[in-house]
Amino acid sequence: MISFRPALFAFIGLALTNLVALGLPSAAQAQASREQKIAALIFMGFNGTTPNDPGSQSMAQAIKHHRLGGVLTLGHNFGGDQSPKALARFLQAASPDGLPVLIGIDQEGGRIQRLAGRQGWKPMPSADTIARTLNPQEAEDLYTRVACTLRRWGFTYNLGPVVDLAREPKNKVIVGLKRSFGANPERVAQYAAAAVRAHRRCGVLTALKHFPGHGSSLGDSHKGFTDVTDKWLPEEMDPYHILIRQGLVDSIMTAHISHQKIDGEYPASLSPEFIGQILRDTLGFQGLVTSDDMTMGAIADHYGVAQASVQTLRAGGDVVLIATALDKAPELPAKIVSAVLAAVEDGSLDWSRIEAAYAHVQAARRSIAR
Repeated sequence: MISFRPALFAFIGLALTNLVALGLPSAAQAQASREQKIAALIFMGFNGTTPNDPGSQSMAQAIKHHRLGGVLTLGHNFGGDQSPKALARFLQAASPDGLPVLIGIDQEGGRIQRLAGRQGWKPMPSADTIARTLNPQEAEDLYTRVACTLRRWGFTYNLGPVVDLAREPKNKVIVGLKRSFGANPERVAQYAAAAVRAHRRCGVLTALKHFPGHGSSLGDSHKGFTDVTDKWLPEEMDPYHILIRQGLVDSIMTAHISHQKIDGEYPASLSPEFIGQILRDTLGFQGLVTSDDMTMGAIADHYGVAQASVQTLRAGGDVVLIATALDKAPELPAKIVSAVLAAVEDGSLDWSRIEAAYAHVQAARRSIAR
C-alpha cells in the first residue's frame, strides 16, 4: 500500500527539531496540530475503482491518519461495472472524527458528469438544456433526484453548478460544452439557486464556479494562462452577488484566469485582489473558497503546486484542489504542508489565515452531518 506517511513524518521530525531549537513551548503538540489543520485544506484525487485497490487504500489511510480534508473523484475512478457506492462509502468510513468526508465529484450534467449509465446512473442534461427546456421548479426537482442519489451513494460535494455567463460564442470550455445556464445573470442565478436548494435538501454541498467568470475567455486554463483582460465584464460576477445576498452559496471555486487591470501578478485563483478584496470584502462572502485544480497548466507550469497552494491560502482561499492521484504523487501533501509552514515561519503567511480556512472546511462538513 502506497502512503505519503514516511515523507510527511520525516518532514514533521525536521520541523519539530527546528522549533525546539528556537525554544518555543510545547513544540511537539503545536506542530502536530498545525500539520493536521493544513492537511485538512488539501483535497486530492486518487487511483482506484474498488475499496481493495491500492490507491483507494492509500487515500483512506491519508484521511484517517493524516486528516487529508477531502477527495476528488474523476472518471477513472468509475471504470467498468464497479459500484461507485462501495468506493464512496469505504472512503466515508475513514473519517477520523465522525463528520462526513468531503468527497467531491463533477456531476454537472451533459458532457461533464463522472458517473455514467454503466454504473447505474441515469444521464442528466446539460445546464444549457435545462435552462432552455425546464422551468426553475422543474430544474429543482431534477437536481433533487441527482443530489439525493449522490448522497445515498456517499458523495457529499458536487463541484457545480456553473454560473459562468455564456458571453463568448467561441468559448470552448464553457459555452462550447453547454455548461452555462445562459448569458443573463439573473436567469443564471435563478437556475443555480434551484440546484443549490436541491443539493442542500439532500445533504450535498455545491460549489459555484468559476469565479470571477470564465464564460468570456477564449483560452483553456487546463493548458495554460487564459487572459480575459479585454473581454471580461463585471456583470460576470452578478450571479455570485445575487446568490450571496440570498444565502444560497455553500462554496465558490476560483478560476485560473488572468485580468491584468485587476491583478497584474496573479491569476484569480491566487489573487488577493480577486479573492480577498472582491469576493471576501466587496461581495461579502465569508464561506468556503476552493481553488480549481492546481495541477492545471495555468498554475503548475508557472508556480509549482506547493507555492501556488501557499499563495491561494494567502490570498484568502481555503481549499487546495489537486486532481493528481495521491498514490502517484504521495510526497505532494507533505510538500504543501512544508511550504505552508515555511511561509508561516518567515512571516509571509499569517497563521490566522490557516485557522480561518480550517474553520471553513470544518463548518462545511458539519453543515451536512446527519
